[in-house]
Amino acid sequence: MAKNIEVTLTLNTRDFDRKMGSAKKSLGGLNATAGRTGGGMLALAGRFAPLAAAVGGAVAAFKGLTASVEAAKKIEDIGVVLNNIVGSAEGGAAALQLVRDVAQELPFDLEQIAGATPALATVSGTLNDLEDNIRLAADIAAVSGLSFEDASSQIQRAFAGGAGAADMFREKGVLAMAGFQAGATYSIEETQRKFREFGQSIEGAANDLNNTLGGAASQFQDRMFNFRAAMGAAINPELTAFVMN
Repeated sequence: MAKNIEVTLTLNTRDFDRKMGSAKKSLGGLNATAGRTGGGMLALAGRFAPLAAAVGGAVAAFKGLTASVEAAKKIEDIGVVLNNIVGSAEGGAAALQLVRDVAQELPFDLEQIAGATPALATVSGTLNDLEDNIRLAADIAAVSGLSFEDASSQIQRAFAGGAGAADMFREKGVLAMAGFQAGATYSIEETQRKFREFGQSIEGAANDLNNTLGGAASQFQDRMFNFRAAMGAAINPELTAFVMN
């Protein structure tokens, strides 16, 4: 039995040696070919490196351009919505600028705040009311764990239809925190007054989040979004004219 094993191993070794020799010859031929075309495989890769870098740079630039155009488009779209709600281009522009200014102080992304502002604008009689409602939504979001968008939509529902219309506020305990009694009926005026009082009691809760990593990240994202929006605003007129012609 030992003899049979020895013969098998010998045959396998010879076959392996034969295949290795063939592989070495093939590899030698490949290197020789590469050498004739530019100094070997490394030289060939080196010749393609600038092209790869250029392609990569072009892709990155295109992505940056797309992000800038998209950011500017979002700001423009929100501005149009605010124009229609406020009733004038001047008022809409002032409202949009207010949103951008307040967003710099809050630990929520400008995109979130701007996107939720139209809902708050429908229950705000003046720009001061709009600012108060934005800050109220931010403070409620901070103490309840709701997103800024959800807090804003619930304020809009409560201010327009009474506390009973704000289902998420009830589920998250916000109505209880604000002093609303379960089963009681409140008018719109009473609802707004109680929320104003609640807002005073939690005022500044959102600002405390600015000292967290999430708050710092939000501020950084706002700066980047503003930069992209500014770049896009410079590009969009020519891009729009090109597309429409």
